[in-house]
Amino acid sequence: MNGSITSAVTVASIATLGGANGTITGAVTNNGIISPGSAGVGTLSVAGNVTDNANSSWSIDLSGASADKLAVTGNIDLTALDTLNVLGTGTGTSWLIGTYGTLTAGSVFDTVTSGYSVTYTGGNITLHLGASCQPGDLNCDNHVDAGDYVFWRKNGGTPGDANYVAWQSNFGVPAGAGNGGGLSGGAAVPEPSSVVLIVLVIAAMCILGQRGNARAHYHTNIGASL
Repeated sequence: MNGSITSAVTVASIATLGGANGTITGAVTNNGIISPGSAGVGTLSVAGNVTDNANSSWSIDLSGASADKLAVTGNIDLTALDTLNVLGTGTGTSWLIGTYGTLTAGSVFDTVTSGYSVTYTGGNITLHLGASCQPGDLNCDNHVDAGDYVFWRKNGGTPGDANYVAWQSNFGVPAGAGNGGGLSGGAAVPEPSSVVLIVLVIAAMCILGQRGNARAHYHTNIGASL
């Protein structure tokens, strides 16, 4: 589909919805495959909502630094059992494969092609090379900690969204611990207000430390001149 459709679209379980530069103004219900692009990579735009039903999938082609993209103005719902299939060959480490106005809480692809991971933040669905970003490690620094909460806040996180739930469920889990089977050593997940307080205290300590170093340097210089 490379033109436009002004009605709702339902993708049958044996069907594929594709198109290099198509636009759909109605809602899309996916029971089959959504595959933006055609012969090469492309963008499929949907002004309505997109809902993946059970056993549906997206097929995303990579070509160098470019990738297929599903651009959704409305809501995306990935809460049913679904799959992301990555095809082609890309260069770099990340590709934007989708955008959304809102995202249903708990929306994630249940299965992603091996060797890739996905983040859902700030209106963007981004494909990453490698599976190093474990669930909840939103800034991909190999630690599920307060820094991930700060990253979530700065990138348009909303209460109860998939990223927050993943961070909360995996807080304190060390790198390489798997898909998050709970908190490491029974560590308690801090409340959001506590996380903000921790970040502010750390920032204040850094500022005071810098001032202390500056005073010490000043007095050292004065003593040397005397």
